[in-house]
Amino acid sequence: MRSSHDDRLDGSTHWFGAPLMAELVAAAWVAEDRNGREAAHLLLTPTSTGHEEGLLPLAAGWGLASGGGDDPMPFATVTAYVNPLMVTIEGVRLPVRRQWTSLARNRGQVILIVGDRPRPADEDAVGYLATVTHFSIGLVSVASTG
Repeated sequence: MRSSHDDRLDGSTHWFGAPLMAELVAAAWVAEDRNGREAAHLLLTPTSTGHEEGLLPLAAGWGLASGGGDDPMPFATVTAYVNPLMVTIEGVRLPVRRQWTSLARNRGQVILIVGDRPRPADEDAVGYLATVTHFSIGLVSVASTG
């Protein structure tokens, strides 16, 4: 999977709501999807251990599928609200680059991945996905907000 950039956020993004109260770290990047087409990707991971059990059930509740097999990716039940420099999913607000936003808007969807363990500071999103054992993935529809 070719990756053009990895946006590790400064600080943590907080998501407040049942069934999870955790700090999340996000990475947004542009890479090829399974079909070789350029796609906007978004990875959410916990900032520290202890929140892993809550993230994957949350992802399942959003309609994401377990793992990354060859099955078609499901469409999630949540929507990504995108403006030129920000994406919001279920109250999680994340800064993104204009290239990412433009691609997300043009394709009308984002590939959302939720990991089960913290991502080390020195590991990019693609490296994380190559080593993580459990994650959830799906397509999220995009709505423009500005």
